[in-house]
Amino acid sequence: MKILNLYSCFTGPASLFDITGRKVIDLRPGANDVRQLTPGVYFVRQGSDANRVAKIMITR
Repeated sequence: MKILNLYSCFTGPASLFDITGRKVIDLRPGANDVRQLTPGVYFVRQGSDANRVAKIMITR
């Protein structure tokens, strides 16, 4: 199972975007199931603050 954990740096709801900028899922603090996503580069952004972005890699 693929799980993405959002920790203390993301204190509220966030969204996961693919490399093209398309929102793929909404995230919440703690464990998030991402097994439906294909491997690749994704970006986590909290709220509308473009300065709070984290790049992640999802692998097999």
